[in-house]
Amino acid sequence: MPAALKGELENAAREHNRSLTAEIVSRLEASLHLDEATPIKMTRKELFNLVKEVVKITEEGGLVTVPEEPGQSKNQR
Repeated sequence: MPAALKGELENAAREHNRSLTAEIVSRLEASLHLDEATPIKMTRKELFNLVKEVVKITEEGGLVTVPEEPGQSKNQR
């Protein structure tokens, strides 16, 4: 196990008052339960609007630049 990962797990184990092994087991169990979670149901329109909002936020923050299609301005998207 990489030293940095082990250190993070040890810190988390201390915060949760459990052993390193118990912390690892807890995290593994939690990750398996995530697979069993009910998926979020969204309409196509809701999904489209969510993606559009994420793109807008990331463009404003300079995190992602979406290239414009030739002949298309940002207002036409």
